[in-house]
Amino acid sequence: HAGKQLRQLSQRRHDLIIATPGRLVDLLDSPVHQPNKENGQDKDTLLDMVKGVKYLVIDEADRMFSKGKFSELRKLMGLLDWRRLAARVNEEKQAVRSRARQRTTLLYSATLSSSDERMREVIQSVPFRDPSPVTVDLSSNLASVLPDSIMQSYIMCKDLNHRDLILSYLLYLYNNARVLVFVNSVDMLRRLVPLMRILHGADRVFGILSSMPQRQRVKNLERFRAVEGSVLLATD
Repeated sequence: HAGKQLRQLSQRRHDLIIATPGRLVDLLDSPVHQPNKENGQDKDTLLDMVKGVKYLVIDEADRMFSKGKFSELRKLMGLLDWRRLAARVNEEKQAVRSRARQRTTLLYSATLSSSDERMREVIQSVPFRDPSPVTVDLSSNLASVLPDSIMQSYIMCKDLNHRDLILSYLLYLYNNARVLVFVNSVDMLRRLVPLMRILHGADRVFGILSSMPQRQRVKNLERFRAVEGSVLLATD
């Protein structure tokens, strides 16, 4: 679908673009966005459009800068860095540079805190206007937000089989309680739902997939609410 996405992005300006770093870099590297002429003037390229965005939002920053993905995001941040845009350019390109300098950059993470060394590394890799951007850290207020009835703990598992065993044991331990289980991938969900249904009953275990029709997802949520001791597995 890369060709279709390129055509859609190049035909007109868009108010909102949502993309993974890898795919956006691939599209920007395509020859389709290279400079071309329109009425004798340089026509804005896809790269110009992306460089001139007014708002840049980086969600799940901890994952975006994780091993294996960092090179893609670092390359994208380099392309969007207004400090690297040439100062002496024509009027059209100067407008792009001006918009880039006024850009508002927002970075979100549910696991990184302001005291985390990784957060400092992430901030240094992002082209903020201010070298010391404003940080809103909600983790310090987490204890006051969570109800006293919630117990937080973790179990170190040796491998996948051990994790399955621990999960099954916990479901048996809290047999009469509704249990919500988050997993980190669709493949994991597809593997666990049939297994847990065999071990704990098909009428108690439900799953929610992004590829599942909305009607089915709502139905599984309603079953989860209605059935005592039910289990709902979903991606995070």
